[in-house]
Amino acid sequence: MLKPLLAVAAASSVAALPHRGMTPDMMLDGSVRNDGSDYSRIGSTSHVWFQSVPDDAEAPGSATGYWLDDALKGPDHAACLDGTAPLYYHRPGTGSGVNKWYIHHEGGGWCYNLNDCAGRAKGALGSTNPAKSKDGKTANLGGGYFDTDPKVSPQMYNWNHVFLRYCDGGSFSGSNATSTLVNGETLWFRGKHVLKAMIADLVGARGLKASTDVVISGCSAGGLATFLHVDHWATVLKTEAPKAKVRGMPGTTFGAAPAL
Repeated sequence: MLKPLLAVAAASSVAALPHRGMTPDMMLDGSVRNDGSDYSRIGSTSHVWFQSVPDDAEAPGSATGYWLDDALKGPDHAACLDGTAPLYYHRPGTGSGVNKWYIHHEGGGWCYNLNDCAGRAKGALGSTNPAKSKDGKTANLGGGYFDTDPKVSPQMYNWNHVFLRYCDGGSFSGSNATSTLVNGETLWFRGKHVLKAMIADLVGARGLKASTDVVISGCSAGGLATFLHVDHWATVLKTEAPKAKVRGMPGTTFGAAPAL
């Protein structure tokens, strides 16, 4: 089994990561700051924000969003809870980081029952429909390991930066072949296939095939996703990107971390 670099990241590092997740006792705020940008909070003490940049904005260094509509329509039916397409954001690497990758699973707890999941499907943690999620064509990934300032992130400032949107409610792990109707809301539990589609697109369309160094990360439910799926990432890349060194670096995890 591939050993992670860190079981738990330092609190200062975690607090700098973009994250729209929430713990089970938090309600998604979806508040709007006074600069007019759309944000969502994860809690009253964290003050961590993910900014979706307006489609017409000129935002130097922002990441481009990719909705995987073909994967949604394909035989794997890679779908968010509400049936919308998977989405990730990618900012290409530069210079010495052109073939190095930092890939972050978004967090946000789990939904625990069908009513909970139906409610989740109406917002950013269950949908990539911009009307619900406020997702834009580009996004500011924020600071921490995504920071492009070498003084802030000296190792990964110029790497490819990828933010995997979390929209399945189960740490990218569901694989139910059929949908479930709850209070008029059709739910899909297809997180495993969402992640599979993202990996395939990163390999086939974004240059991950040429990677030499890959760090798989995430916080909260995304940290748990790192534990759950880093071996799968490594297995795929062993074939698709044989030069790549793959490491897991989970931040704070949601629930108990699996035994290594």
